[in-house]
Amino acid sequence: MMDALYWLLGVEPEDWAEGGAWSLHWLGAPRGGDTVFFILLGCVAVSLLFWWLYRREGGQMSRFVRGLLLSLRIFVFGLVLVMLFEPALVLSRVEQKPSELLVLVDTSQSMGLSDAWVDPQDAADAARVTGLDSVSELSSTQRIQLAQRLLDSELMQQLAKDGERNLHIHTFDERLGGAELDLGDASNMLRLGGRSTAIGEALQQLLQAYQGKDLAGVVLLTEGQNTTPNSLSMRAAGRSAGEAGVPIFPVGIGTPQGPRNATVMKLEGNDVWFVNDAAKLTAVVSARGLEDEPATLVLERLAANVDDPTDEDWEQVDSVDIELGEDATPKRYGFDLLPSEKETIIYRARLEEVAGEIDPDDNASLKQVNVIYDKTRVLFIAGYTFPEVQFIRNALIRDETVEVSTWLQTASSRFRHPGNDPIRRLPIDITELAGGTKNGQVFAGYDCVVVYDPTPAKWPAGFGELLTEFVSERGGGLVYIAGERYTQEMFNRRGDPAVGYMDLLPVVREPGLFRTATQMELTRSRPWKLKITESGLRDPVFTFTRDPVKNKKVLDQLPGMMWHMPVSREKPGATVLARHAHPGMTVDVGGRQEQEVLMATQLVGPGRVLYIGFDSTYRWRFVSEKVFDGFWARVVDRAGFMKQLGGQHPYRVSTDKQSYEPGDEVTVTAKFIDEGQVDAGMLSLFAQVQTGQDDPIELTLAPAGDGVTFEARFIAERAGDYLVRVWPGETSAQRAAKPNTHAFTVAVPDFETRNPTLAGDELRALAVASGGQYFALGQADQLPDALTVGLVDNELIHSDEVWNAPLLILIFLTAIIAEWIIRKRARLV
Repeated sequence: MMDALYWLLGVEPEDWAEGGAWSLHWLGAPRGGDTVFFILLGCVAVSLLFWWLYRREGGQMSRFVRGLLLSLRIFVFGLVLVMLFEPALVLSRVEQKPSELLVLVDTSQSMGLSDAWVDPQDAADAARVTGLDSVSELSSTQRIQLAQRLLDSELMQQLAKDGERNLHIHTFDERLGGAELDLGDASNMLRLGGRSTAIGEALQQLLQAYQGKDLAGVVLLTEGQNTTPNSLSMRAAGRSAGEAGVPIFPVGIGTPQGPRNATVMKLEGNDVWFVNDAAKLTAVVSARGLEDEPATLVLERLAANVDDPTDEDWEQVDSVDIELGEDATPKRYGFDLLPSEKETIIYRARLEEVAGEIDPDDNASLKQVNVIYDKTRVLFIAGYTFPEVQFIRNALIRDETVEVSTWLQTASSRFRHPGNDPIRRLPIDITELAGGTKNGQVFAGYDCVVVYDPTPAKWPAGFGELLTEFVSERGGGLVYIAGERYTQEMFNRRGDPAVGYMDLLPVVREPGLFRTATQMELTRSRPWKLKITESGLRDPVFTFTRDPVKNKKVLDQLPGMMWHMPVSREKPGATVLARHAHPGMTVDVGGRQEQEVLMATQLVGPGRVLYIGFDSTYRWRFVSEKVFDGFWARVVDRAGFMKQLGGQHPYRVSTDKQSYEPGDEVTVTAKFIDEGQVDAGMLSLFAQVQTGQDDPIELTLAPAGDGVTFEARFIAERAGDYLVRVWPGETSAQRAAKPNTHAFTVAVPDFETRNPTLAGDELRALAVASGGQYFALGQADQLPDALTVGLVDNELIHSDEVWNAPLLILIFLTAIIAEWIIRKRARLV
């Protein structure tokens, strides 16, 4: 019976079987008042028309029949009008369904950091909520891992509240993530994403994606730093959510202190020290989140022969109380030492544990140092015999601080070349000359090569190139003593690789320089003393005694020389130690008259070159043997010092920071290890900054005022890797030598790590603006109680159009047929 009724009404039985309230709706009914009025007026007009027609043509019918036909016609017209208004039966009923709870998780790079949990109560609460066993484990756990532990905990089940809420988990960084995460799928573990965070825009995109849904709120897991430039603010996003009736519940993952850590980046210093010679180690310390925090830096030592050392084996050498610097800004702390015996030592610079730091394991740096006796290995090569050769050779052999090998180019093959370490031939490759291992044989090599007026015709092929490499690449010392036979020819053979070592000399002899025989004989008419320059007076080679008065007296007593090699001038950056005292021995240098250079020195790469333009220092023996011997001992020590230290440059190159942003000013610093290695004539250093994109940036490092430091500044305009190369001068020979280098990085602003602390105040403001509540990580278990929306009422509305229902069609057909029958009987058809 009911099925038949449902069929007649044109509705589905199952839609109406569950009950509810029903009503009739007119889907096509006119809405405006004027339209309704005209429809009613039209209905009246049509009714009058029907009345007039039946009155005119039904004059023979009774009034009853006319009335019946008129009623049927008006009824059919009305039924058609009803069908045009599209009547529909609407069933409505209310049922409850789960609300939608959105969980939004920050996966930006800052979530990969770990925090120092300074407050013990906060740390204990956070460890309890995340299920960690200890506070130390908490400090070593990344923020994103803490968020993952919340997602994997019972908290998510409590938020779902036995099915009253459907959880939807999404990630974001600079934008909202793609697919929703499935907690049951192990492959959907949280992974770090973009390099910035856009909390406001991610919230806006999330709410747009769930527009029209019944939302219980948004749970936001983040540290709260909105780092994407020009992105929607969190407060604006909170206000929009509040207006939409969606509360936001931020959970702060992190601490207000953020990552706090200090590290000893490296321990700098020479690899080789000399017994009873002052030495220095420098510890480079960097910190994050610990600016102005006090700390203690300890220097300890350990004998290298100790196997499996423990902390008890380390002996404290020194300690210093320091204040840690700004983030990513290294600070240097020096330790002055005086080794007393030959040994191999391992030094350790260690920061005693700083309160609240997350990783104390990186608080130390090691450096191994070899302490040796100050014995310089010298190779002395003479082009021919001469008094200067004999006396220099004997002085070096007598010197207990020198181990010398000698070679006389004009000697016969049976000649036994004297020396502490006699040789039967000259070195044939760089290993034999500078030291190293070849074919299983160890070669000690030499620290300094002294050459007296040599000729390339009488040494091994390629030996000239070896000298260049020895100085410019291996840090060896070269002392060139000019002589009357070959030196002028060597100067004239410019460009010949066999005499390429002449380009290393700190002086220039230009082709136009000419001295007549008369001029040269006039200089030999009597001995002319050296005119020691101010730089020479400060240089170690002319320091015969530490008493300035006594030292000047020794210098005044030095006999003069009879012959010298005329040169045009010193090279840029070279230090002139002595000039010719003869008033006629002058050259034009930049428009001014300067007396000719007799002695000069300069650095070439890591090595040092010293030029002596006369051959009669042996006459200084007339003052005393000690004066002569001491001079040459200091010459070879000065020239070979850096080679003894392992061929290192005498200066360290650094920048004021290790990383920069485009547009930052970079300060390049070259600091000499020893003030004695700074030539008095060294007014600047030359540098190039290679970016890999453009032509190198050329810099001139000027003295900083402390006597050992040179600085230059430039603007790093582009992001990328930068390499600074520094030479002690900008001559072609110096620039061809091995530079000292330092690398650093220029990167686009990393807002994620610039201030990676918990932004609790901003998250609270976001929660208040949306009508929600903020929770610290240790309070996350209180979150379920703050959610007030669970099941929500859902009104189900079902509509069935009945204008074409079988019942209306049957009534319409019945009325039409009835009218036709009556008209037939009344003979109107």
